[in-house]
Amino acid sequence: MTDIKCLEVIFLGTTAAYGVARDHSSSMLLRYGDQLVLVDCGSRALTQLRRIGIDPGDLTAIVLTHWHADHTAGLPTLLSAAAIASSSRRGPLRIWAPAPPRTVTAGLNLARFNAE
Repeated sequence: MTDIKCLEVIFLGTTAAYGVARDHSSSMLLRYGDQLVLVDCGSRALTQLRRIGIDPGDLTAIVLTHWHADHTAGLPTLLSAAAIASSSRRGPLRIWAPAPPRTVTAGLNLARFNAE
């Protein structure tokens, strides 16, 4: 019998640009077997990951759909936390995103990562 894997989608935030009360700006986690992929990284993504017991060092990849702040504001903090946890990392944290505007890259001082 074949071991069937399911794709689990966990919504970490689904509201408009700035979130409200208990809702947070855009982020979701995709879990497929041992792969953990964060799609978008709203301002509270790290807090939400920790709330559900996910260590940022366990992320396999991050996918950014676009560079609006409500989809990327949590990226510097999340990358810092992932870098601290990197001693347990199995491989590089991959980041897939559209080419960022110069204003975005000029403002970020990020931990080591592979952008693809």
